[in-house]
Amino acid sequence: MEANVVAAADAHPSGALAGAEAADAPVRLAALGGVYPVWTPVPSASPTTEAPAPELRGSVVAARDAALTCALATDDETLAALCASIAVSHAVTLFAADLADVAAAAPEVIDRSVVDGNPSLSPPASTAVSADDLSRLALEHDRARYLYEVAAARESGDRRDRALARAGLHRVRADALLAVTGTTDRREATYAVTSAEVLGAENRDAAERGAERALGANYASLLAAAAVGDRPWLMNASYDAYTATAALPGAIAADVPALPGLDTTASH
Repeated sequence: MEANVVAAADAHPSGALAGAEAADAPVRLAALGGVYPVWTPVPSASPTTEAPAPELRGSVVAARDAALTCALATDDETLAALCASIAVSHAVTLFAADLADVAAAAPEVIDRSVVDGNPSLSPPASTAVSADDLSRLALEHDRARYLYEVAAARESGDRRDRALARAGLHRVRADALLAVTGTTDRREATYAVTSAEVLGAENRDAAERGAERALGANYASLLAAAAVGDRPWLMNASYDAYTATAALPGAIAADVPALPGLDTTASH
């Protein structure tokens, strides 16, 4: 499937999706072992006829879905982590590219998931993710919550409403993580926020993108050794953070990492 994305991005080079996939799909293909593209022009008796290249968006959707199936089904932890990373990357790239290519209002501030059959962004009671990791993630969410609230105090109108809405979602996520037995509440009343982070709308946007991107990467990194039952919520949580990044002003589809949570030299 990834080989089809490489071929389609090469054949259809215009648009945000093509730009992002042209850079990232070869990285993913190499991580999968460098399988040769399944599409090549086929010689024909007619000099003007050749087999069409795969359609780009359909190829990306198919690659995302194949990676999701792999991540949720395989017993191989290394392969599962690679497939989960690829699935998240494709899904976020599709989301970001749609925002870039369509002149539309800012997307609704909501939780977003990539695993349709199991959309939770919070750990199950049976989670195998360590209490220390869960406590650390809760602290990161609370820091992000505080950043959004500080930013909201300097905003007005829709930007203020959106910042407060995202702050509220981070608060709920922190509470859910700390509801797991054995976790430690490390949240603080206030956190350090520099003036450079909040003076000016562009700086606030950049700081918020950084906070969300870090959460996305940290959730994705936990997929490297995740138990089967933890893979859905970790993928959803990573996807949610990365799409929140993509929804903020100043984000572009090319910012989406090729292999979230993994070294780009990883292979299976």
